[in-house]
Amino acid sequence: MAQSLKLFIAFNRSKFHIIKVTNRILANPSEFSDLVALIEDEDTFIAQNAAWVMSDVVKENKQLVIPFMDKLYAIISKTKIDGIKRNILRVWQWISISANMQYDIANLCLQYLQSKKETVAVKAFSLTVLQNLMPYMPELKEEILFEIEKQMPNSTAAFKYRAEAFITFVNKFR
Repeated sequence: MAQSLKLFIAFNRSKFHIIKVTNRILANPSEFSDLVALIEDEDTFIAQNAAWVMSDVVKENKQLVIPFMDKLYAIISKTKIDGIKRNILRVWQWISISANMQYDIANLCLQYLQSKKETVAVKAFSLTVLQNLMPYMPELKEEILFEIEKQMPNSTAAFKYRAEAFITFVNKFR
């Protein structure tokens, strides 16, 4: 069945096709593990499509991803592909991250936020994940605010939007 899913994902990258693949996984949740495995495919087209589908699936059924959190962390930690990072971070912004993974994920997101090489999308999604972790890790607040302040003058509208949301969120706790 994994080969069939791989061929289906490889077909094309249109939004219409991604929706078809997403609906297939939602109708057959047992294929979710195959989908996660395809994010590591050596064909970057397949890997990125699989990551995109995974994020759309999780948006509809957040419970499917819980058993794969360690795997996603391993994937995002080693990939250089922006689309894979972005989609894993997108997933993490929608779910409750277990206590045993919060530190590692927060650390990774902070590294992305501080990196001069990461894309705006990766930084923006990292900010949202960090915002969601703030109630559990308030000690990170000042470091994140420092990074935001440093990057705001030269940042894009997307980053500024997420940064302002983060600032509004943490100001509720002051």
